[in-house]
Amino acid sequence: MTEITVDKVRHEVQIIPFIVALIAAPAITGAPGIAVGFAADHFEFGAFVLIIPAIILSGALFIGAVPYLVIGVPGLIYALRRKGRHAPTGAFAFLGHVASIPAIFGLALVLEGRDAFGFTFFYLAFGCVFAPLWGWLFGKIYNSILDRGGLAHV
Repeated sequence: MTEITVDKVRHEVQIIPFIVALIAAPAITGAPGIAVGFAADHFEFGAFVLIIPAIILSGALFIGAVPYLVIGVPGLIYALRRKGRHAPTGAFAFLGHVASIPAIFGLALVLEGRDAFGFTFFYLAFGCVFAPLWGWLFGKIYNSILDRGGLAHV
């Protein structure tokens, strides 16, 4: 009788590069927003135009921090353990974001009441952009650190 065996290879996740990439990915996208926000305070003309990207970039950093840690960390660990260091981390981050929508809606229903749909849509809209961006950037930073032989050569 022929048996079908599934090879479940578990790859090792390097914890220090993981933590560095986990912190650096949202910080890299949020830092320009914070810098533009401070710079816009010194301009007379066009400050309103500069403040919009500042709010979007830095706002995503603060709004997405908790879901990134609660949903993103287990998803990224799963991706790296199952698929190895070249896992599609952006896709896994996006899928984790989409999978969290029912829980976010339930939380919004309890906390916001009447405006649960608006809150969930706001979360969905921001997350559909920033979850894959942070996940992809996480993967690039993680692999870059590992390609250089860890943090000893950075």
